[in-house]
Amino acid sequence: MLARGKTTIMWIIAGVVVALACAFSWGVFVVSRSLEAEDNLQAVVTVTEAIDNFVLVKERWPKSWDELEQIPVFDRPKRYSWPNNSKWIRNRVKVDFRVTLQELIDDAAILHQAIEPLGPCYCVYDDYFSHLRQTIELVDLHSVPIR
Repeated sequence: MLARGKTTIMWIIAGVVVALACAFSWGVFVVSRSLEAEDNLQAVVTVTEAIDNFVLVKERWPKSWDELEQIPVFDRPKRYSWPNNSKWIRNRVKVDFRVTLQELIDDAAILHQAIEPLGPCYCVYDDYFSHLRQTIELVDLHSVPIR
């Protein structure tokens, strides 16, 4: 009977160790995904600001990453600078360079398809999208010929 009690205790200890290992692994996974989501958010914000500046200067949507990199962003200190970290950012954000300003004016929802994170992302970048929409509308108003 004493051996059976020891076996039960060993199984309980083994179960606790496995449970702790699983909890630790889950915690590492959650923290890792959280950090990745934050990095992707910062990449989306940086690209959105770069496109905002590009649209303001060129009065059109950029046609490539190379073209977008020609316009620096100086607005505020960021986790990642533009265009210095553009190669890193390219791996975290998808930009549809085929879209036109007119398409974005006609359907504002397209903006969420034109700039998308590649992977998990905290979706709190709407303020930056709102500013970009305002810039697009401003450029559109500016380009309308006065009769």
